[in-house]
Amino acid sequence: MLTTVDNPYDPNQDYDKWMNWDHDHEYYTAEYLARLAQVPDDADDATVNAIIDQAQQEIMNADTLGIYKIV
Repeated sequence: MLTTVDNPYDPNQDYDKWMNWDHDHEYYTAEYLARLAQVPDDADDATVNAIIDQAQQEIMNADTLGIYKIV
């Protein structure tokens, strides 16, 4: 799961607090990931996971400021 290095919440453990903190600090990480992932409605789970993984890697590769990390 993609998150920012300064978010104190783990999106895998406490998604609601993670999301609130992310939005309060105007990162909108989930929305950023969704814009890049472009998952088709009819995609199976394996395809969805592959598309999300690829989008996360694209974000990490473009992250010259070191804002993001994958947990």
